[in-house]
This record gives sequence, C-alpha cells and structure tokens, in this order.
Amino acid sequence: MLAIWFVFNPAGTGQSWIYTQGSYDPLSSSVTLPAFLETGGRFPPNFNSSTLTRTPWGLLTLTFADCSNGTAAWASNPASAAAGYGDVSFPIRRVTSLAGTSCP
Repeated sequence: MLAIWFVFNPAGTGQSWIYTQGSYDPLSSSVTLPAFLETGGRFPPNFNSSTLTRTPWGLLTLTFADCSNGTAAWASNPASAAAGYGDVSFPIRRVTSLAGTSCP
C-alpha cells in the first residue's frame, strides 16, 4: 500500500508531504502504517535527492467498510503533535477505479 498526502502545515504557512508505504493483509479491512514527513524537495531542474529528509510523523490507519467507502485516521507522534498536527479521523470514498478491475 502507498499513500502520499499533500497538506499544509498546522499554521497554514507551508506545504507538507506525508508519506507511508507498507504491506497489508488482503483479508483484513484495515491497515496501520508508519507515516513520515518528507521535506527538502525542490522542483526540477533543482531537485537533489540528497537534500530530502524523512522524519517520522505518526501512524496512518485506513479502514474500509466496503469497496468504495472507508475511514482515514492518523495518530501523530509526540513531536508532530507538539508541532500542531493533531489526531483526526475522517471518511474517505473511492472516486475512480482501474479499468478491467473489480472489487472482491
């Protein structure tokens, strides 16, 4: 599973990229993965991978009620919470699907 989430920082003054990837059990309706805050990126031609930093941010949990609906929830680690990122949960819904695929 891969999730990349573009948001603004808690103050609304800068961009934040929150990233997670990992394995999941296809027989389970929920997955919890460690999430990281990615910083230091620049738009090409000024991109330099050596300037990227990956700071532990917290945990992201995705829970699916069915093939089109679910919940995203996150729990910030203490440093992220101190920076103003709180713990939140909200509904998610599929908006597209890959041609030729079906829901199990």
